[in-house]
Amino acid sequence: MRLLILIYRRWKVETIIVVALLATHEALDRVKKYYGDSVRFFVGEIQSLDENGRVTPGVGDMGDRLYFQ
Repeated sequence: MRLLILIYRRWKVETIIVVALLATHEALDRVKKYYGDSVRFFVGEIQSLDENGRVTPGVGDMGDRLYFQ
């Protein structure tokens, strides 16, 4: 995503809108720190990560959830 943001900024895009299924507070804070308000997010926000960086509570294998009922 960082590369896309840099490309759009080079093209003088003023506002970038990102629609994501999941994002952590840490990731959103990092993007806001580097890019300010020029990048806006619409996401299903994750409340926390465990010590291994996994989403809690777990969402399982997203590929299985999307493609294999």
